[in-house]
Amino acid sequence: MCRHCGRGCLVDKFTACMKFIAQWEWGNRTDGGYTNNPTDTGGETKYGIAKRSHPKLDIKNLKLADAYAIYKTEYYDSSRAASFDWPMALAVFDCAVNLGVDDSDRWLKVTKEFKSFMDLREKKYRRIVEKNPSQAIFLKGWLNRLSNLKKFADTTIVS
Repeated sequence: MCRHCGRGCLVDKFTACMKFIAQWEWGNRTDGGYTNNPTDTGGETKYGIAKRSHPKLDIKNLKLADAYAIYKTEYYDSSRAASFDWPMALAVFDCAVNLGVDDSDRWLKVTKEFKSFMDLREKKYRRIVEKNPSQAIFLKGWLNRLSNLKKFADTTIVS
């Protein structure tokens, strides 16, 4: 049984990945979860799309379809997530979204094993806080994201 819809659903990898992203990047809120937190180094954000990464984009008026297109081309396709089996596809894609395609690519040169890849992500989050203690307010959320990614990966059936 799928814990998201209550049925034994089978979805493609990108759709499954976006279900996770929707939970974590904007809490599945219909308004896209618009924020402009001064301590967030990404700046103004909607649907998880940050102004820092998209300086020419009108973030406040971003549409969901446009956010999906950005996720597909800039993160899913660029990280080559589709080329990996589940759950590694999710780990690679989410890493590209949350930390950048460069980190994802760098770690794929070290490991293509899910647990090791996730361990590298955790170490990166801890290093971010060591280098910039103002980011400590986000550490618990980042670690919860990793924990929930593992649970989501175990309970989602993909084609």
